[in-house]
Amino acid sequence: MRKLLLLLMLLLCPAAFAQPEQAEGPVADAFLAFSNGEGGPGEESAEFKTTDNPIYCIVNLSTTDPQTVKMNLVAVRVAGLREGSRIVSTSYTTKQGENIVQFSGGPAKVWFVGKYRAEIFVYDKLEKTLEFDVKGTASVVPSTSFTEKQKQPPARRRPPRKN
Repeated sequence: MRKLLLLLMLLLCPAAFAQPEQAEGPVADAFLAFSNGEGGPGEESAEFKTTDNPIYCIVNLSTTDPQTVKMNLVAVRVAGLREGSRIVSTSYTTKQGENIVQFSGGPAKVWFVGKYRAEIFVYDKLEKTLEFDVKGTASVVPSTSFTEKQKQPPARRRPPRKN
């Protein structure tokens, strides 16, 4: 009789025993990728070379409702850059039906070796952080050799005129 009562309770009240669903944020998934060489994202990675420019950030949203998504590429531990320095900051507002945002960015020339992060915001709320490393040899700044100018003898002075 107890088993029958328990079985009836399970059948009639499944919500009472169900696991609560975890509320999913607006970002379902996000990752960084190399360039595919044709102006789009290629292979996913969290490690790049100094010459991998641009780096792509793909953000998959959990809904297709319009949302404003912002990405900052920030220096974390990079020689010559202050921690927290923004390398790139860009945003995009999706249209109804869109749920994938593709950002790309990088410095003007090459990346400095070090640790960086991509910060992804939805409506100005930080939703995801992706850490990545840039490895390789640091750019060597060519030394400039200075040559000392030949000193010229001082100009001849005329003797003072007698009045």
